[in-house]
Amino acid sequence: GPNLMNQPNHRVGYEEWALKLRHCLVPTPGWVFVSADISQEEARIAALVTGERVMLKDFQEGRGVYGGFAYGIYNRPITKADGREWNVAKKSILSFIWGSAGWKPWTERLVVMDPTLTLKGGEEAYARLGLLYPDLAPWRAAVKERLVTTGEMYDWFGRRRVFPAIYHPDRAAKAGAWREGMNFLIQGPAATVIKLAMRRVYDTFKQQGLSARLLISIHDELVAECLPREVPQVAAILRTMTAGLMPIDLPVEVKQGVNWGSMEVLDGG
Repeated sequence: GPNLMNQPNHRVGYEEWALKLRHCLVPTPGWVFVSADISQEEARIAALVTGERVMLKDFQEGRGVYGGFAYGIYNRPITKADGREWNVAKKSILSFIWGSAGWKPWTERLVVMDPTLTLKGGEEAYARLGLLYPDLAPWRAAVKERLVTTGEMYDWFGRRRVFPAIYHPDRAAKAGAWREGMNFLIQGPAATVIKLAMRRVYDTFKQQGLSARLLISIHDELVAECLPREVPQVAAILRTMTAGLMPIDLPVEVKQGVNWGSMEVLDGG
């Protein structure tokens, strides 16, 4: 590294550097970028595969989970514009879902992500998550039982992965396999969704005779470039790229810009 997949855009002390790196990615001269970011994709998929009822209800009623949890940490409203705080909430919830190794390592990582936080505050946040989402613990237990019994998992789309380390005599290796199994059930479908969306977008660009083209995917975000006159069509295609791929709403936020560091949300998305 660094590369576009793991640039530390929310790492303490690197925010300005990361933004400069994003400004270095520019479209073909005379063209513009149009990007599509799936909103809270992993958390939405986690709600579906774990069956966590509170989380599912929040999404079904138009509420996200990151902002509410972040409010509990920082005691003020947090939006995606609050990059570091939002990232802390996102990574905290996801690591909690697939089984962080107890509250102490979890809270220590919390403080590394944001040194303004305290271990005591992290401990309280960890306890609050357990109470807020009671269906996660039984799901984790069921995943562990299946891994120990079969040594393999199948994700939502039927993709299979084996976890031989679940039978390792070392407890740390076994625990790592367990967490990887839970991670696979959430990040596996997330990876498949973005691949299916890319194929759908590519085919639709061709069918509509657009000169637009997909450039890169960065986790749950696609970046395309097109002529300025094609922006409305490209934006409409990107907004529907996840429709029907899973039985849960996967809304897409569409942005436009002259480089990757200065993207602005397009109306209607």
